[in-house]
Amino acid sequence: TLETEALKADARKTENALPRVDFDKTETVCTTRWIRLDTLSYHVPLAKGDVATLRKWDRAVRTTKQSENSIDAVVILAILKNDVDDPTKDEIVCVKQFRPPVDAHTIELPAGLIDRNEDVADAARREFEEETGYVGEVIDVLPASY
Repeated sequence: TLETEALKADARKTENALPRVDFDKTETVCTTRWIRLDTLSYHVPLAKGDVATLRKWDRAVRTTKQSENSIDAVVILAILKNDVDDPTKDEIVCVKQFRPPVDAHTIELPAGLIDRNEDVADAARREFEEETGYVGEVIDVLPASY
């Protein structure tokens, strides 16, 4: 019947549905100068017409973010071209930094926060020079990744 076909179609939609976050239900647990701990609520659809379940997920968010989708930091992949004719002599620039959470030094790519109203490429140049002493040229800016 027509009603049965409609129910089957609804069930197929539910099976293929993706989880979704209800940002209106976000709870802030605590905040420090640089980090805010939030608890998100998200709905997970279930198969075959069952009601979606509500689940919780904790996340850490930098307080420097202007909005949910804003970009507030850069990571720089800098390649030193020691011999333009021989790419095997290229070197990747890394920095050694003490990180209290692991009570050790780490080897990382240069990175840092974007200042308010600063262009991504300008932030990358500034952070690269601050962290390494090198002055670089931005060749490409890739899309944001998480």
